[in-house]
Amino acid sequence: MTQISAKDKKKLLKIMLTSRLGDLREQSLIRQGKGWFHVSAMGHEALTVVGQLLKDGDFFAGYYRDRPIALGRGVSNREMALSFFAKKDGASGGRQMPAHYSDKKLGIFSIASVVAASLLPACGLAWGIKLDKKPNLVVTTVGDAGTRQGDFFESIAFAREKNLPILFIVEDNGIGISSPTGKINPLALEVLDKKPWQMVDGCSADEMHATVSKAMQKIRKGAGPQFLWCRTERISSHSSADDQRKYRSSEELEALEQKDPIERLKQQMIADGQLTAEEFESLKSAADTEVRKDYEEAFSAADPEAGDVMQHIFAPSGRTPQLELKWDDKRRMVDAINDTFHAGLDKSEDFVFFGQDIEDPKGGVFSLTSGLSSKHPERVKNSPLAESTIIGVSVGLAAYGKRPVFEIQFADYIWPGLNQLVTHLSTLHWRTHGEWTAPAVLYAPYGAYLPGGALWHSQTNEAALAHFPGIQIAIPSSPEDAAGLFWTAMHDNNPTVILIPKHLMWRPRPVESTAKPVPFGVARVLQKGNDITIVTWGNGVEVIEETLPLVDESVSVEVIDVRSIVPLDLVTILDSVRKTGRLLVVQEDAESCSIGQKILAKVTSSEVFHRLQSPPVLISKADVHIGYNPNLEYSALPDKKAVAKAIYESVNQSRQQVATSSPTVTKPLAAAVTQPSSAPEPSEEMPVDNHILEIRVPILGEGITSAKVIALLYKVGEAIEPDDALCEVETDKALFPIESSYSGELLEWHIAEGDEVEVHQVIATLRSDEALTAARVGGAPAESAHRPQKASSIRPTEGGLSPHILAQIRNVAPAHMTVKVGWTAIRKAREEAKKRKDIHTPSPTTMVAWAITRAMERCPIFTCTISPQETLYRHEHFDLGIAVALPDDALETAIIEDANNLSWQEFAPQCHQAILDVREGKVSSKSRVPLILTSMGAYGVRDALPVVVPPAIATLFMGEAHLDALAGEKPQEKVSLCLSFDHRWMNGVAASQFMAELRKEMEAFSIDNLVNA
Repeated sequence: MTQISAKDKKKLLKIMLTSRLGDLREQSLIRQGKGWFHVSAMGHEALTVVGQLLKDGDFFAGYYRDRPIALGRGVSNREMALSFFAKKDGASGGRQMPAHYSDKKLGIFSIASVVAASLLPACGLAWGIKLDKKPNLVVTTVGDAGTRQGDFFESIAFAREKNLPILFIVEDNGIGISSPTGKINPLALEVLDKKPWQMVDGCSADEMHATVSKAMQKIRKGAGPQFLWCRTERISSHSSADDQRKYRSSEELEALEQKDPIERLKQQMIADGQLTAEEFESLKSAADTEVRKDYEEAFSAADPEAGDVMQHIFAPSGRTPQLELKWDDKRRMVDAINDTFHAGLDKSEDFVFFGQDIEDPKGGVFSLTSGLSSKHPERVKNSPLAESTIIGVSVGLAAYGKRPVFEIQFADYIWPGLNQLVTHLSTLHWRTHGEWTAPAVLYAPYGAYLPGGALWHSQTNEAALAHFPGIQIAIPSSPEDAAGLFWTAMHDNNPTVILIPKHLMWRPRPVESTAKPVPFGVARVLQKGNDITIVTWGNGVEVIEETLPLVDESVSVEVIDVRSIVPLDLVTILDSVRKTGRLLVVQEDAESCSIGQKILAKVTSSEVFHRLQSPPVLISKADVHIGYNPNLEYSALPDKKAVAKAIYESVNQSRQQVATSSPTVTKPLAAAVTQPSSAPEPSEEMPVDNHILEIRVPILGEGITSAKVIALLYKVGEAIEPDDALCEVETDKALFPIESSYSGELLEWHIAEGDEVEVHQVIATLRSDEALTAARVGGAPAESAHRPQKASSIRPTEGGLSPHILAQIRNVAPAHMTVKVGWTAIRKAREEAKKRKDIHTPSPTTMVAWAITRAMERCPIFTCTISPQETLYRHEHFDLGIAVALPDDALETAIIEDANNLSWQEFAPQCHQAILDVREGKVSSKSRVPLILTSMGAYGVRDALPVVVPPAIATLFMGEAHLDALAGEKPQEKVSLCLSFDHRWMNGVAASQFMAELRKEMEAFSIDNLVNA
């Protein structure tokens, strides 16, 4: 065991005595009425060694019985005294209870009262250390009662998953206030794996020093998290508000004295000749004098002033750098946010992204993080399905100095992390008197107006989050605002929650050519007017846009999008209402305790109240949940009819028009406002007459409003049966087959391949004389006695693709992608190879094949093959196929076996030989390959869309770029590569990633580098 020198033991003993005497002094002061609260660390003093063993750059995140560790780390007893009396110069400026230690210079993370709450922030601190590759560590502690908290288990799981440099210490004193924990803690219940946990006598300073030293040494050498379970004793009552004599026997209390860590260390030192009884009493007397002096001086120190309470709710914002994004005329919000994320990651190493499913190829369930992990794999990571982990880790990572941008998959799922959000994220800066900051960005898709979300995908909850001071909250309604608000939040010094309306996320909108940072607390006036002010945000902006065409031109409407609800731009709102004299607030959130009610309260309690010409109105969702059926969803939400009616009534009421006066709202509005709110146009197929059916685009998924048509699977005149896939459309999330509910004959397509279609759009009409009633209530349509039979799409053929292949192609969902790739490197490489006589001159196809193989290695989906049973198999060593044209219009595939396991010297001749063997009829390939390369350059074909040839997942077409020797042709600088892929097995993100990797390989190709390697 590591030994402590006699000199160091005396220092240790003095600190332990200072801790004990400080506890006793505070208990006495409470009884004198000179304090409000005390929580004791008596019995835990041996943990002083933990603080002594910490180094500069290390962090400590503990709990309220860690006075000894704080003193051991270097916190002064005077600071303890100032905090006890809640003085202005204390660590918290009088905001925290005693025993809530904090010192940023010493790396002591601010303690919160909530048990186990500091464990996940401690993991965030440790993750920051690991990202920066520093030789430091984090120590975090928790009481035995706190080990039943969910955050305890989440923190252990996260620490082990990331192999973090962190030491967990459970301080087990056997009791949680009055409840014994010995039989109900996780170790006793065997729900914790005991193997990683080392049991330690927490009352022995020597044993604690030896064990903690060894554990820290392992961590600093990269061994990952270490776990200590320390058996201590709680010698005093839980707190000054508790009396343990009510629930602990006198025999039990008397036995505690025998385990007193100070008495044990004293006796051990005396026995070892390191201390005498007289020296101990002298040491104790000196410590007592110092402690009393510190508390006497602290008692007379200045108290915080009443106005101080409003300081440090938010940290100073600092300077936001310019945002450099250039856009075309239209942009979707999802793309604007993704652009901003890319810009941030490219600009600074401090940004870290974390959330469920955010890594490629998924790139987030809404594609918000598409492409990020491919470029920055160390700083874009998938999280576990644990919102408390996401938010808690963000706190520690931000406190460490990183800038976390973390995703909550849906705003409805934020509540498991509410403890961390309320306990730490919202309070950290305020409770530490401005010492610590947590500039974390949490974002989440939210809101309704998209059928199918129901209770846990479509609620609005901004008012609940806005209730907690210290968190900025923004809700964008346009691509520019989304990019600008994110950019500002990512560079701000405050925690920010950005709620992204799902309904607006996928909608292309006209945008300015350049995105700019958007400040928080500055509303945007969307339309100026003089008669009425409408204030809204998020999805409410679209509701207002739909309403305005119903309003007569004689009504001048001013529309304000607040953009951020914390802080809220009341100045712009009050100025507008002062001008118009009327106010209408439209919000998607429920009415009670809402932002809309706050706005009305602020307006009516200001001098603007006297200028109101009609009562201010709030239109909101009813105090009810969102239902799954669209009728239940839309009936609860604000809509254009309700808003139009409110405008009509507000303006007409104040104008006091007589009944014969002309209405200020158009006739369509007057008719509309009398009708109840209802869902939008139905999504199911609707009959045009008794024989014609319309096929519409169904709901494509949460947040998806449009898609691109990839393939039309039937021709006009062909027979259709129920459940037949009529066409394939591609969204940002996946391929989506649109199926028929009916049988009949395809009468007309209203779309073409490549078109963009929207939900509810009519895409085709069918001719049918079947009754629709059964289908409209869920029954199967009756079989048509004279339904035309489908014509077979598989016919005998000679040459070209075999009937077997044609049969497989019928089920392929094709998609295509074309990119321009620099050709100069490969052309030069071929010219250099011709000059060298010691190597075989490879063809351009061989060089491209080599580049393809390297790109496939980095894109997992391109190492897979599809079995005849339609199962996907991934290979560590995979083959590559090259299409070879044979006489009589036949095609065959040359196989480069084990392609990614070959060196260049092996690859080039094997590729050449494989093609020769196929052309000479020596090989008939039956192998299944992930990708097939085809080139018609020899025939002068420049561009072509290839066909996915099963069993491959994809085909890559290369045109005539390598035929620079053609008469009069200028050497080409670029070549178009056309990738055709089976969309049943991969999406556009994976294809894009592959093409990006291939471009890098081709444009950096060098024969010399390969030969030398």
